Amino acid sequence: MSDNLPIPALIRFEEARHTDEQGEYWTARELQTLLGYKSWQNFEKTAIKEAMDVCRKEGPDAIERNFNDIVKISPGESPRGRKGADYRLTRHAGYLIAMSADGTKTEVALAKIYFAVQVEQMELLTQFEEELLRLKAMPELLEQDKQLAILARSAGIITDLEFAAFWNAGYLGLYHEVAKQIRQRKGITAKQDIGDHSGSDEIAALIFKASLARQLIKQKGITTKDGAIATHFEAGERVRQTLEDAKLPTPEHLATPVKSYAQLLKEQKIRLRLELEDSLGLWAQLENKSVEE
Repeated sequence: MSDNLPIPALIRFEEARHTDEQGEYWTARELQTLLGYKSWQNFEKTAIKEAMDVCRKEGPDAIERNFNDIVKISPGESPRGRKGADYRLTRHAGYLIAMSADGTKTEVALAKIYFAVQVEQMELLTQFEEELLRLKAMPELLEQDKQLAILARSAGIITDLEFAAFWNAGYLGLYHEVAKQIRQRKGITAKQDIGDHSGSDEIAALIFKASLARQLIKQKGITTKDGAIATHFEAGERVRQTLEDAKLPTPEHLATPVKSYAQLLKEQKIRLRLELEDSLGLWAQLENKSVEE
């Protein structure tokens, strides 16, 4: 295989990719050949074992998610031993194996290129999808908070201090932190909005809190400041309990995005403008003009 050109060799890694109802995968036996290993025992005891050791540090279920141990038994063959052993490998597992394999092999160097590029592409795609979710969810949160503030004002919450206590009650119920603590943890200033620096899952929890608080205030017929504050805390606490019951991370354990919502909006406006200019052929006109000059 080492005599082949790099591009055909890279294509072989893609051709070895399988898909089923669970998603894409590679088999260890096929990857063994692609990486230039003649001995399964050597491949399993070195590259696979080292990759699994690295993967194991990623969490209690990391091995189960990425290295699915399968054994193929031929008719009349004894199930004992490792003769028919194989693994169903995720893309991440393939990447870890390539990084753990014998780096002196040309095939391994190509595998590192293939899986590194593919992993990076997947990470970029995941990041872009997350940004789109934030762009879609944030306006809903702003509207929910606006309607909640109107109800709070109807219940007698008027001053800035009263509103600060009202919002903190909701945060305390949901995060077990007040606004100042949340901002300190996120590394943002007192003037920066918490939702503006939250991921899509955190924004979803904030939307749920605001929506539930509105419904509870209406349902209970709350007409006092203390009642509104207590109800907002109750809404936050209920949302937190829902997350805990579902074994999902509570907001204070979610990562803070690198980009703010304001940054995403700015990038989206630039992207939409460039797409519009491209659709109108402005770039082609500019290129033609430069050629003529």
